[in-house]
Amino acid sequence: MDRDELLLRGLSDGATSTVELAERSGLPPSTVHRGLRHLTKSGHVFSPTYSVYRLTGLGQTVAGHLGSKPAAAPVEGDL
Repeated sequence: MDRDELLLRGLSDGATSTVELAERSGLPPSTVHRGLRHLTKSGHVFSPTYSVYRLTGLGQTVAGHLGSKPAAAPVEGDL
């Protein structure tokens, strides 16, 4: 799972601070800060209050799809 996925997943439980998000994700605070800046610019995250972040509608959609994988196609011998 990459940095942005970890951050989106960490924010899926609701608004949180950068410090708490670093603890949830296991990422260093500087990495969290850079990731949140990127996710804010891309429209996935916004900051309603200084140093507190939450998902936008787009971010919620993406976070909801994390970890879900398409079903594997059956192998011909398995039919």
